Amino acid sequence: MIIVSVLLMLAIAGLMFTNTTLVALPATIAQLWLLFNASPLSGDGQVVAAVPILPALILVAVLSNRVFKAVKDKVSLADLNVLVGLALGFPLTLTLISWAMLLDAASVFPVDAPPLLAALGRTLLVHVLVLVIGMGSRLWRALCRRFGLPQWIVDANFTALKFLGSVSVAGLLLSVIMMAAHTSSLGQLFSNFHGVGAAGLVLLSLLYLPNVMVGSSSVLLGGEYHFGDAWVSLFGSHTVPFPTLPWFVVIPQTVYPFAGALLIIPVVLAVWAVRGRLDRTDQPFAEMIVSGLFTGLYTLIACLLITGRMGVYSQTGP
Repeated sequence: MIIVSVLLMLAIAGLMFTNTTLVALPATIAQLWLLFNASPLSGDGQVVAAVPILPALILVAVLSNRVFKAVKDKVSLADLNVLVGLALGFPLTLTLISWAMLLDAASVFPVDAPPLLAALGRTLLVHVLVLVIGMGSRLWRALCRRFGLPQWIVDANFTALKFLGSVSVAGLLLSVIMMAAHTSSLGQLFSNFHGVGAAGLVLLSLLYLPNVMVGSSSVLLGGEYHFGDAWVSLFGSHTVPFPTLPWFVVIPQTVYPFAGALLIIPVVLAVWAVRGRLDRTDQPFAEMIVSGLFTGLYTLIACLLITGRMGVYSQTGP
């Protein structure tokens, strides 16, 4: 209910700031709820599924902390089943309500109900992350003991997170370096905006910061990032006229031949992530295999959250 109250305040503030009638309040709250669940947004016949995931990460941080407080002491399997039902059922119900509110508002305002299955799927994914993080390592180790699983599975999970976290930071640093190398293009972009427009551009860039970290990490790992017909990798690129968002200046028109050498970075980070674990486990090979599986799973989740249609640019993502 705290999250819903915050969304209500944000919706009212947004309507007052834009001098919009309060009749649009239900649709605004519905869109904010979908945004905070990384769900697609739709309006004027266009669907934006590659929404900024920073609001969703804030939601995950807040709710996982509340879940942790609920289970940090003694908790039974029955209590855990109730918690899982509430933590997943309540958000899915709110997403259904939000979808219905937007469907009703579409006849009055330039909004549309997004694809229902995509909205429910993103909501489910976000709140599964809330549960997984909020349950904490202590409870996960207890569940491993309860079901006869080795506790090093939890350590393998943390190794995967350590690797992915370091790769994400390296990807962000790569984007920042590329942005610094294109300061003239950045200056030209901001010269077209003043006051509130420039502030809005900075805010939008910050909201898309986690998306940039995932996208640049995928490039650093040897993959490609696509934005409609445009794409970029360590081995080449193809550009199109991009939206006026500062992060797009980091996409080069040509890629230097030696850029492929940057593949050594994730290799070094992988060695750093597993260093020390091999000496503290009885099953080093099995633990590294499970760490790799966790890495693949979390990579898939991150890519799913930032991938989708981007209006007229069509499909976007790693």
